Amino acid sequence: MSSLMPYKMIVRLSVLLAVFQGPTHAISIAQLRQMGQPLTEVSCRPDRFPTLQLAGFCAQISELHTRCGDRHASRSSADCGHVEGSFCCYLSRMQGNVVLDQDAFSALMHPKVQQTEAVTSDVAVPPAPAAQNEVVPSQVAPVVQAELAPSTEAPTVAAESPPATDTPTESPPPPAPVVQLTVDPNPPCDSVNDCPDAGMTCSGGRCACWSQQGPQATNVWSCSDDSKCRRMFPGHVCRPTKLCETLANTVGFCQPEGSIKQ
Repeated sequence: MSSLMPYKMIVRLSVLLAVFQGPTHAISIAQLRQMGQPLTEVSCRPDRFPTLQLAGFCAQISELHTRCGDRHASRSSADCGHVEGSFCCYLSRMQGNVVLDQDAFSALMHPKVQQTEAVTSDVAVPPAPAAQNEVVPSQVAPVVQAELAPSTEAPTVAAESPPATDTPTESPPPPAPVVQLTVDPNPPCDSVNDCPDAGMTCSGGRCACWSQQGPQATNVWSCSDDSKCRRMFPGHVCRPTKLCETLANTVGFCQPEGSIKQ
């Protein structure tokens, strides 16, 4: 019996350790705070929801408890290099993030280079002026032959035409065409930084107002000052919108501080 006691104690100790440790992939907030490494601001796609519309940023384990909740963190995709301790800190779907379909996700992860085509205008090219020794027919006065009067009156002599000049008079150039510039309400984009207004987001390769993403997303991204944006979306500020509708008691929407649209 005494020889079996150490074996039983080892088995019980192993069971207790397995119970308290839990799954190896679960990381608590206390464990996150014990590991201190600097934050790496690199955009990433989380493995948990790789087709989210808004990308997150690479973060070390020690930063997750301050930059995002443990439910809004995932092992990063290849963007973070699969470094041990690197996570993708992303905005949850409850806060306005949207899961993209497969086509939009493929376009976002592998954007195509847009080729700019030359735009031809309908401006009329004025004709080249005539040569110096060429007489323009329209500028030569016609010869007027006077009719002969009755014999009682003196005959009328034919009027002489003025001498033609060798140098023609150049016609004035045609007026310049009036070009009407229109703003594309949904310009193409690769990210929210490409959109021309603070009230827009990049969805499916096109800029669109937050109001088109639904009332919940509009409410999440609406703001009246910078404090809400900095609290919910680090690195974002509140800016007014000129092209999109705003909610009551708000002035604009949160947008990245590095891409401010005045």
